[in-house]
Amino acid sequence: MAEIKKITHCLTLLPLFCGTLLGQPETSSGGADYVYTQPGEETYWLAVLYSGLGEEYTEEAADLLKESAEAGFAEAHNQVGLYYLNGYQGFRQSNRRAHLAFRQGAEAGSFFAMVNLANTYLTGTGCWRSPKKAREWALKAADPDADYYKSGPRADLYERLPEDARFEDPFSRGQATLSEEKPEPADLTRNFARTLLGFIAREEDEDETAALRWFRLASDIENEGFAGIQSAVVNAALGYALGKGTERNIEEADRYLRTFRKMGKRSVNAFANTMYQADQLNQLDLLEAKEEGKAAVAEMYESLRLDIGIALYLDEEEAFHDPAEAVRWLEKAAVAKDGVAEYHLGMIFLDTASPHDPIKGRRFLAESWEEGYLGLAGINLAHAMIRGIGGPSEKNRAHEILEQLTDFSGVPRHLLKGNELEGFLTFEELIETDAELAKAGNPDAKHAQSVRYFLGIGVRANARKARSLLEEAAARGQSDAIIFQALREKGNESPDLAEVRRLLRQAADLWNADAFYQLARLSEEENPENGIFERMEWLEQAVQIEPRHFAALDRLAREHYTLLKSNYYRNDPEGERRSVSRMEEIAATLSDNHQGSGKRILGLMHLEGEVFPADPERAYGLFEEAVEFEDGDAHYYLGKIHEEGIGRPVNPQQAELHFRKCGYSDATHDELRQKVLLQLLGEYNAGHSEFRNPRVALRWAAILTDMGYYQFGREMGDQFMAMESYRSAASFFKDVTLGWAPDFELIKGHAHYRLGQMYDEGLYYAADPSWAEYHYSHAVKEGHPEAYYWAADRILSSEEALPGMEFMKLAARSGSVNANLYLADHYMNPDGNPVDRKRGIRHLKEAVRLNSAEAMVRLARMTLEKEKAPLDFETAYEYLERAYNLDHPQAEFYLEQIEEKLDEKSRQPGEGGSWESRLG
Repeated sequence: MAEIKKITHCLTLLPLFCGTLLGQPETSSGGADYVYTQPGEETYWLAVLYSGLGEEYTEEAADLLKESAEAGFAEAHNQVGLYYLNGYQGFRQSNRRAHLAFRQGAEAGSFFAMVNLANTYLTGTGCWRSPKKAREWALKAADPDADYYKSGPRADLYERLPEDARFEDPFSRGQATLSEEKPEPADLTRNFARTLLGFIAREEDEDETAALRWFRLASDIENEGFAGIQSAVVNAALGYALGKGTERNIEEADRYLRTFRKMGKRSVNAFANTMYQADQLNQLDLLEAKEEGKAAVAEMYESLRLDIGIALYLDEEEAFHDPAEAVRWLEKAAVAKDGVAEYHLGMIFLDTASPHDPIKGRRFLAESWEEGYLGLAGINLAHAMIRGIGGPSEKNRAHEILEQLTDFSGVPRHLLKGNELEGFLTFEELIETDAELAKAGNPDAKHAQSVRYFLGIGVRANARKARSLLEEAAARGQSDAIIFQALREKGNESPDLAEVRRLLRQAADLWNADAFYQLARLSEEENPENGIFERMEWLEQAVQIEPRHFAALDRLAREHYTLLKSNYYRNDPEGERRSVSRMEEIAATLSDNHQGSGKRILGLMHLEGEVFPADPERAYGLFEEAVEFEDGDAHYYLGKIHEEGIGRPVNPQQAELHFRKCGYSDATHDELRQKVLLQLLGEYNAGHSEFRNPRVALRWAAILTDMGYYQFGREMGDQFMAMESYRSAASFFKDVTLGWAPDFELIKGHAHYRLGQMYDEGLYYAADPSWAEYHYSHAVKEGHPEAYYWAADRILSSEEALPGMEFMKLAARSGSVNANLYLADHYMNPDGNPVDRKRGIRHLKEAVRLNSAEAMVRLARMTLEKEKAPLDFETAYEYLERAYNLDHPQAEFYLEQIEEKLDEKSRQPGEGGSWESRLG
């Protein structure tokens, strides 16, 4: 399912708190005799009118909205929540305040607020994630009988606006020329709630049948999705296509996908019309925007059909695996002519399983190759040509294709000789071919094998064997092996940089482009301020040897950019012109070869305005072109534009989406990738990201670990435990303790401790006290804090109090949750010793810092029951929400008591009981 998840992930993310969807009810103008019956209702609609007058009336609009909310008008609370969430209309962005405002609006009876509140609980926005509470509020809002608020500004309210800013009706401007029927906000919001319930059923209950039922309801399929939610429509289509939650029904899946396409076109038209009404598009731009939007919708539609076909073919272990059905979907997707569908069709027909048609298989691979889908399409087409599969043998043409692939995709040259291509259809056969050539003494094959043993690609990682093969290849003058030796030395904790430089120069003497490139990188890392011209010379050498050395081209362009930014050419306009010309030439070369870095570099020049005049819009366009070529760095800069509002409104959701794509992309430079992944993982751990999901966090941790940040290996194993994937956890921790995962040496103690737990509690392994003690003892030797606690507990149980307590304190200082809880009990509930309440609370707070739900509940309970409360009620409430999310059995009971205390406090005069202060 990996391929289909990749394309649909953006679609399954809910449109978080869209103002036009969930922000306000019906906005048609009311009549002159329209009667407002609720306190604050009239003030609310006057605030809405002021909000349409422009920035100079922002303060008046905000004051009126707060006044309406303080009067208790439910819809005003919801609107305030939206403004806090998006940092709009003078409200400073605050997820926490948004959540509280939505909660007040929901409790006051606003169904719009109920859905927004459910979304905050589900995504952990401004609160601790609670699918249970999300379900409760979403069920209320999804009820067909839910009475959603409908009203509008009364006609006479327009007369109360300032004369110089008065208008007839802000909600009907431009409608004479662009009128189109719109769904009721209540219908959209109800379906949004159903979509939430679908995701809760899938993620929390793992109930695909219930999820599909909710997605179908949210799709409004009978009205062709008129009031439906796009992510619900897509998930319903996938359910029918793959038989998830129902019998597979291709006709129904197609029906939902066609509805998705119609919905997309309507959304494009609505958005373009809105921009036109706001005078941000002229008539010509309006038509162009609609055409571009429709093309994007069509592309997404084809992508969905493509990935359904790929899933049906590739996921052999799934019940829905069906190559014959995959052909139907892939043939539909092949109309896009991008080569991807044709490649998979070729592989299906070449497969010996049904449907087997080698002639069709070879024809589709040839089409895929001609349409620019390189790599596997070319390799397998060459394989078919050499062996005469699906047509006559064409060895000369096959080797032409493979030579092109060497230039484009880095297919190892030692695999292109003679008829050594016999097994290219599978990765396993390619490894076998490499092994045979290495045994025969081929230095290129020895180098390839050494890399595989170092990284554990297709074989079990074996550093000793890898080093031996590498040394043999280097001794035979294999320049890539020499470079690899240099990079391994460079990666050591205390590298010998003189030796690194010597090895790289040795490889450079063998005219290896990578050697020149690595020399430039080493120079930049050692002395970034100087040596720029020497680096540029090395990079030009690399490009001269290998014109498509994209990394060298990228870095060369950056060096030119550094010179231009430093004003080096202030007295040399001709030199400046040459440098700019070279940069543009590099950008064109990279773009011609489907590399986005050239566009990205030009985009930076326009964004920063230090070479060209600052032009954020041009920069944005160049970055968008770069991401079409899968440039990860460009996603980072698009994220920064949306995050900081450079040339366009601030959009946190779009920023986070681009940051995620930057982090997932292998094409992102390591420093940016590390920065983004640490930020995303931090948000996950803090519970503030809409992407809070153990499986996603596991992937982030795995990427960081692969990049050399081995401390996240601990998190990988713990996530396996959290997901109850005990077999995976046992395998992972066992490899660490046996030294088969050398990169995880730093977490060996944690691995022993976890294995001890598994033997102790009978998780995956049968319960075995002797093996548990074995692993716990090794964890103590490695200094694991919880293992210290285990040892301290054993000593205390043998009545050796003094050494036992010293060991317990050591465990607490080392970060043991259990030891801190033990010491809190010791100091606050002593057996014959003086009470030391302060020390006990200090240990509980340390346990909270280590994410202990038990410590959170204890501190909150003390706040409720003791006169000298260790926390204020707001903090106690946050602790209990965290504990509830960690499934502590008593958290909900105390949450209700804290909520009562907070309500009492808010009603007390003179204690900040106003609505606004309660948000603070």
